[in-house]
Amino acid sequence: MDGEAFQEWVQHIVRPFVEVHKNSLYLLLDQFLVHMQHNNTFALQQISIEVDFIPAGYTPILQVLDKGVHKPFKQYLREESIAFMVNNPEGAKPTQLDIAHWIRWSWDQVHHTAILKTWHSIGIHPLYNK
Repeated sequence: MDGEAFQEWVQHIVRPFVEVHKNSLYLLLDQFLVHMQHNNTFALQQISIEVDFIPAGYTPILQVLDKGVHKPFKQYLREESIAFMVNNPEGAKPTQLDIAHWIRWSWDQVHHTAILKTWHSIGIHPLYNK
């Protein structure tokens, strides 16, 4: 992620989301240099997003994706890659389609209730539960 990619994310992903939901949002970011660049935080504030930063060293504790989504997702993905290695000849390489299927299956295993529980476990309660 660099500043240009961040600005594209704001314009093509975040802005349309804000426009659909027509309310201000709260974004909790880690202290990655790109996140903290003034032009990036300013771009978020211009579309009614309140931005806060997780204090250094607290990302593993407070960042929802790290705490309750990435770990199980990566575990499911790892299981798929191991199954491929076990069921194929040594040196066989998965196709892009194989990997896409692994990603889709792994993501489908991470249920929305687990994501919501993770938010609640750090004391942040989303405004809507869809």
